[in-house]
Amino acid sequence: MTEQADQAELLLDELEDLRQLLDKPFTHNIPMLKGKLDMEAEIPTLDDRVQPLSSKEEPVVQFSEADLDAPLSNDQISSIVDELVAEHLPIIEKKLRESLLEALSFKL
Repeated sequence: MTEQADQAELLLDELEDLRQLLDKPFTHNIPMLKGKLDMEAEIPTLDDRVQPLSSKEEPVVQFSEADLDAPLSNDQISSIVDELVAEHLPIIEKKLRESLLEALSFKL
């Protein structure tokens, strides 16, 4: 089997396991706690994990309706284009690479 077929087989197995789990009565689907729950232990919250923005980071800029109607400067346009290219270029490159490899291996 190829690697892709192996991955597909694993995915089908996982989906079948999930289907079997969901077919069981509802009470069997709920994982049960084994042992006692320590009520004294502190449960971490999201606030414990999220770091506040540092002063070095750029603040979020709020725009009004008037700002949206104003024409963009060349620097703003250039910045937008740079962001779009940086975001989409890897995807385009991957698709192009796959197409070229497929076309070249087809001709061989």
